[in-house]
Amino acid sequence: MKRVTALHTHLFPALGTFDIDGIRMTLEPFQIQQKSFSPKPMMLVGAGPLISAIWKLGDEESGWRYRFNVVRQSAPSGCVTDLFQPVDLIHFVRLIQVLATEIANDGCLTHDVHLMLRNLAQRLNEFLGRAAVETEDETTPNTRNNSQDYQRKDIPHGQATHT
Repeated sequence: MKRVTALHTHLFPALGTFDIDGIRMTLEPFQIQQKSFSPKPMMLVGAGPLISAIWKLGDEESGWRYRFNVVRQSAPSGCVTDLFQPVDLIHFVRLIQVLATEIANDGCLTHDVHLMLRNLAQRLNEFLGRAAVETEDETTPNTRNNSQDYQRKDIPHGQATHT
């Protein structure tokens, strides 16, 4: 009688326990653990609470493909979500500017795509600069006035008064 080895298990189509020459044998399903190929991102970028991982896939012969995702990270817990808030919209604009800059800087793009991303990044940078100045002009007077209104010379800064 032949010995049952790993090479001969194909002779026993039914799985389970059986005896061969007084030796109790158990055949269990053999499963190949197939690891899925998940490449690591080439970089992580962010704007405010938004984070994006950028992947560069392919090669020089077949061409490079860039992919990215966007998630929102909560500051206290560090958990991420794909749900966003209205205040995140300005962070999206900044994140698009950062993504366009970083992907364009990688250098493995066609000339036309490289120019388009550089132009996009430059225009968004100009827009964000104007938006920041406009926002600062609207909020600075109130902030300045509030800090001056509540500060009295006879009370050290940071101490509260009770009336």
